[in-house]
Amino acid sequence: MSVTALYVPYKIAFEPIVRAEENIAIPVSRGSKKYFKVLFVEQVQPIIIGKSLDANETNVEYELSEIELEDNYAGQWRIMPLEPVQAKMYFPKAIPKFYTKVTETYIYDLSLMQPNILEFYTWKDEVPYLKLTNPFNEPVYARFIVLGFKYAIEELKEEPKEYTLFPVYSVEYVIGGRGR
Repeated sequence: MSVTALYVPYKIAFEPIVRAEENIAIPVSRGSKKYFKVLFVEQVQPIIIGKSLDANETNVEYELSEIELEDNYAGQWRIMPLEPVQAKMYFPKAIPKFYTKVTETYIYDLSLMQPNILEFYTWKDEVPYLKLTNPFNEPVYARFIVLGFKYAIEELKEEPKEYTLFPVYSVEYVIGGRGR
C-alpha cells in the first residue's frame, strides 16, 4: 500500500501543514504511528514568553507551558527569538532537537535568516523545554515569540490511505537512539 504525504513540513511560508478533513500520522516509537483525522484548524496568535537571565548565565530551563493543548489537539509552531540569547530545545525533556552528530545547535537571532528551521510540533499537553544561555556579560530579559496553528483531531482506528506525517517528537525518541 502506498502512502501519500500531502504536504511537506518546514516550508518558508508559515501555513498549516494540513487542512480540515485530512489525516495525519504521529510517530510514537520505531515503526509505530497513531493516525488522526483533522476536524478543524485554528491559528494561535503570537505569544510572547520571557525569562530573566543573569550575566553569562547558562542552561536555565524553561518549559513552553504556554502552548499546552487539550488531549484531542495537536500544534504546529514557530519560535522566534527577540533577544540575542541562545536556546537549546529538548522534546521530550531529555532528548535534544536541532542537533548534528557532534553539535547541539541553538535557536538564536541568526536563526531568523531561515525561519522555517524554527518550526516544531506538539501533541496534547506535551511541550518542549528550552535551556537558555545568556552569552553576554550583562543581565538580559530573554524574550521569544511563539505562534502557530492548533488542530482539533480525532483518532482513527485504521491506517488511512493518505496521511501527512506530523513530526512531534525528536527523531531519537521515535527511532530509539542516536546513530540508528
